[in-house]
Amino acid sequence: MAKNNKSILKNPYLRISLAILFICIMIVVGIIFFKYIYAEMFSENPRFRLRNVIVKSSGFWNNRADDVIKILGLNKGVTNLFNLNLYDLRRQLEERKGEGIAFVEISKELPDTLKVEIIERIPQAILYNKKSCMLTDKYGTIMDSKYFQDVLSSLPVITGFKINEKRNSNYFGQTITVIKPALILISIVNEDYSDLEIRVINLYSPGKLLVYILGSGNKIIKIVLPFEFSTDPLTSNAELAVSSRILREKLNELRELLKYLNWKKNPFTEINMMYKDQAVVK
Repeated sequence: MAKNNKSILKNPYLRISLAILFICIMIVVGIIFFKYIYAEMFSENPRFRLRNVIVKSSGFWNNRADDVIKILGLNKGVTNLFNLNLYDLRRQLEERKGEGIAFVEISKELPDTLKVEIIERIPQAILYNKKSCMLTDKYGTIMDSKYFQDVLSSLPVITGFKINEKRNSNYFGQTITVIKPALILISIVNEDYSDLEIRVINLYSPGKLLVYILGSGNKIIKIVLPFEFSTDPLTSNAELAVSSRILREKLNELRELLKYLNWKKNPFTEINMMYKDQAVVK
């Protein structure tokens, strides 16, 4: 019997199998031991439980730690920093576009602090009317006005369009393209024509922008500007480039015309810039 055991042990294939089995057992034991040590030192160590959340931003979300904690489902004194996936936390916040969040940076500061930096979207206009709760940024993202109460009075209104969604849909966070001509006009004016104070942009008429600006003596002046635009992505970019160039040319003409009309003190309430090399003043 002993002789048979010795012959079995001398079998090279059996010896290799036993060695592999031993190595596998040691690896499993090592993994279990590592997990135990890791848990004791980090993921279950009370020293690394969350106690402070610091939120920094330039607008509504600044110092809103309680709101961020609620959104992310964190528990002070319970959640362990080493159990947090920063990518998932950042994604959860950045998905809330309608609440004005654009980009987020999150970092851990051991032993017990989570730092959150939020870059907020900048509202460019109110949609439909001054009492609307819907705002938009320069990309056409719809946002809830309650996150931007301090800037509402200075924003122009974009109206004369429809959102192709169900009536009871939650629009916040959606991006719409139909208002792009108005957003381009606002962007150009903010950059180079700050003397033109836009109050309303009406998109009702295809191929043109009906713009209402504040003139001298707080008089509202209607300006009609050309702007061809298609929502077809295959043609819209090229068309936008041409329309934007024409729009800049018309704004240059409008600026000079307003200076002349104000100097002449001629009464007027409407300027139609739809015609080439001329304008109709009423």
